[in-house]
Amino acid sequence: MASCLLIKQKTSANTHQENSMNTPFVFFGTPELSVHALRALENEGLVPKAIITAQDTRQGRGLVLTPSPVKTWALSKNIPVYTPERLKENKEIHELCRQFEFGVLAAYGKIIPQSLLDCFSKGILNVHPSLLPLYRGPSPLEYQILNDEKNYGVTIIKLDSECDHGPIIAQREVEFAHTPSKEELGRVGFTEGGKLIAQYLGPYISGVLPPLDQNHTLATFTHKLEKKDGEILSSDTERQKFLKYLAFQPWPGVFFFQKHKGTDIRIKITQASFEDNMFIIEKVIPEGRKEILYQDFLKSIQK
Repeated sequence: MASCLLIKQKTSANTHQENSMNTPFVFFGTPELSVHALRALENEGLVPKAIITAQDTRQGRGLVLTPSPVKTWALSKNIPVYTPERLKENKEIHELCRQFEFGVLAAYGKIIPQSLLDCFSKGILNVHPSLLPLYRGPSPLEYQILNDEKNYGVTIIKLDSECDHGPIIAQREVEFAHTPSKEELGRVGFTEGGKLIAQYLGPYISGVLPPLDQNHTLATFTHKLEKKDGEILSSDTERQKFLKYLAFQPWPGVFFFQKHKGTDIRIKITQASFEDNMFIIEKVIPEGRKEILYQDFLKSIQK
């Protein structure tokens, strides 16, 4: 269930929507989260004329050169794709962006230099999966879950040179009947973000809907995650263990150390649940072994 929070104007969002559908734009994004926003935009009749995404990366045991999910989506739609290593002082990308009135950014993964922001007369609209100014920074999904947040949402801001600092164009609360996993929160958040841009793009472009400054005194911040953050600690409550499991799948994953024959074995938790206020481990991958039922693992180390 979603409800609009900040848009108080009586002007219908559809007043200028038809004209905005024909406004060309460039999209910045990289992971599957970005694709959720792209699909939502496409469903509303908004398809980018060009896409800027990360370069192909080597993945898997075979280190196969693999395109980003956004590049794969773009190629399936015959949309031109650009994969610059750097944005600053990149003449090709700057010339490309000067052709568009605005851009849309959703989980691109790189900082946009001021010179590129200046290429767009209406700026770059950024999808951020939290109710800004809360949870600025690189890990808003994970931190909301870790904090057992009750008020989830998504915000569209006009990007500026500071991290998640720009003025708000629209904001929407998203309600869940349960604590969501990172995958679920991201999918819903970026999908709603795409819908929100489509809904309020017309009024924003026409000037009917001016951006509103954030209350920066209320800002909270997140930090880049490391593998060590996924460790389940003896000091964690049962609820905290479960929240880590929800927040850190698939990366960095959650794990703990089990002492066996005088050695600490690293155990990765791959499946778990929360019942009667208890964190229930169901499946694990012990260090150097394949996935196994946790109960079978416990039996194996008791022999």
